[in-house]
Amino acid sequence: MSEFTQRFMSSIILVPFVLIIVWVGSYWFIGLVTVITVVAGYEWLRLCNITDPLAKFLLLLLGPFIAIAFIIAGYSAGIIVLTLYLIISFLISDKYLSNKAWTLIGLLYLGLPTLSIFILRSESQFGLQGIIFLFVMVWLSDAGGYIFGRLFGGPKLAPIISPGKTWTGSFGAVLLPVCFAYFSLFTVKYELPMNIIVLAIIISISSQFGDLLESYIKRVFNKKDSGSIIPGHGGLLDRIDGLLIASIVMIVILITKTGILLL
Repeated sequence: MSEFTQRFMSSIILVPFVLIIVWVGSYWFIGLVTVITVVAGYEWLRLCNITDPLAKFLLLLLGPFIAIAFIIAGYSAGIIVLTLYLIISFLISDKYLSNKAWTLIGLLYLGLPTLSIFILRSESQFGLQGIIFLFVMVWLSDAGGYIFGRLFGGPKLAPIISPGKTWTGSFGAVLLPVCFAYFSLFTVKYELPMNIIVLAIIISISSQFGDLLESYIKRVFNKKDSGSIIPGHGGLLDRIDGLLIASIVMIVILITKTGILLL
């Protein structure tokens, strides 16, 4: 079975499942995001060759701690827990962690997106629409980059970091989400507080940056994939690397536009 077929079949199964959970929301959504964070934490440990028991504890329980705090007291508790988590991890890193830098980077890399996604989905006015838009734009950006890169090839975007990515693919990664966003305006009434086309472009660019960032980390540790859990994609981190950065960028934009955390 070709890589394209594997990617397509994986997407056919995963995309509807994720969208259903996103739509249902509540504990189902929080549970899904928490499980994803735990699996991503495990892959981060393997990717960065982190073996310290304390580092494993910190990374694998990051998602559950944020989720529990968020369920009990909302986004403010989630922010407090993540902040304390990072402060405590930093304070004990010198004494107890041999791979302290990549452990702390991993906590930020996974913790901020997890909290951002929780906050966005919980927003009463445009949370559901916003999280679906975010996910769809990231997925379309990934698909556009893959299809255009395979079909047209061309000059390499960042050959040292990711030899397979091209400028043509990068263009396709922006074009497909923008086209979808434009045509969706004829059928969808958006509540999101900014121009949808501009938001699609920002999400696509930040998603591509996230993809390149993970590719750089894999080059540092001489790894091809973060894992093998998803056929055609590799590890879970390989599938969500763009979403991790795009979710942070989107929540920052919405905070700037609406003061979402003050609502």
